[in-house]
Amino acid sequence: MKRQTLKGTAFLLACLATAGLWHAFWPAPPAAVASPEAATPAPVKTTPDARALVAELAATQDKQQRMSIAARLLEIPVSEIPALLDSITVIEGHQLSLAAKTLLIRWASVDGRAAVAWAWPHLREKGFFPQAMAQIGPAWAWQNPRELAKWAGEQSITEGAQDPFGTISLEDTLASDSPLLNSEQFSRIAASIARDEPRLAFGLLIKARAYGNDDITASLQSVEQIREALLAFDNLEGLDYESQNFISGPERTAKALFRRWCELDRSSFEASAYSKLVTIPNHEKSMSKWAKWREAPAEDRLAGATALLATADEAARHETVGGLARDWAAKDPAGCRAWLETLPGELPAAGARYFMTAVAASDLAGAVDFSEDMPPAVRQNCLADAHRLWRAAHPEETVDTSGWSEPSVEAWEDLDALWQTTRR
Repeated sequence: MKRQTLKGTAFLLACLATAGLWHAFWPAPPAAVASPEAATPAPVKTTPDARALVAELAATQDKQQRMSIAARLLEIPVSEIPALLDSITVIEGHQLSLAAKTLLIRWASVDGRAAVAWAWPHLREKGFFPQAMAQIGPAWAWQNPRELAKWAGEQSITEGAQDPFGTISLEDTLASDSPLLNSEQFSRIAASIARDEPRLAFGLLIKARAYGNDDITASLQSVEQIREALLAFDNLEGLDYESQNFISGPERTAKALFRRWCELDRSSFEASAYSKLVTIPNHEKSMSKWAKWREAPAEDRLAGATALLATADEAARHETVGGLARDWAAKDPAGCRAWLETLPGELPAAGARYFMTAVAASDLAGAVDFSEDMPPAVRQNCLADAHRLWRAAHPEETVDTSGWSEPSVEAWEDLDALWQTTRR
């Protein structure tokens, strides 16, 4: 699978930013090493003094300077990392130190298994292993997605770990020689490899009975990827596609893949054997209603949107909200926001990024305020979108973050430091 070409250093730095923001900087894979006969001698590079860089990190609080130092730390030889991690401050307050995060990312970008093998025994007792995996996972996925999937497939789901918000007991953690992952962690790994290894990614989702994977399904961009993902299922014919389980399980995941296939190319889905297993509503048949809604005066949009949402089946409600928000936010952001805020449960999140895209460049404060009530992963995506659009329109302007939540301020500062570092 072909990945977007971006600087690898920018991507590895993005892994340092608030968890979840690395996806916006997904780079080209590491270049293949040329044969000795064909290789052109590379210019000699001076190896950074790792301990001096760690000391510099500790001595400065300026985020842009710290990001620049981290970029240099990402160039140190991997062989130095184990001893360095054993000699520095790894935990600062309630999180891993920036130096520790940077070193784990550097290590994982070459040898993910070794990075995990160090992190589990050193960080599990105090509960910092999930933070370590948030750094290790994306860097490992970039370096070798198949090997990451293989490793994740070797990990077991313990009792209670299928609750993505549950915790694994300290007793179980200390008794296990290998990492214990919950459903949410499996989902994060799956998200990081889905574009390159769809079958392996969805195999992990099925194993963990993970939910909240609509973004992972939407990341697939071709029928080829969908077909490959479907190979992860042992028995598609035996699934109950009329199940009322709208949260998790293989039925929901398979049906989401079929819907995504129809979005990409309905005719090829209908010509496939899979079309005999499940009926995916053809929303194009209701396009006349959508066309009327798009042309409706502002005062009629709310009633029209409510009617369109009421006719959508349960599985398609998120998709319907997204489509309505995309059209509505472009014309009337305030009206779109007011409508989204009336929707129950997780439905507002389906339209959040469309709203953010429409308003971020002109009303950043309003965009961030709206995102504050979103689930963490959605909020992070929204802030990444908002930062990209705002900085494109206002590259030199200082942002007033007063009134923002602490997580939003931290994410924005991380993004801004990364942006300043990589645009040079």
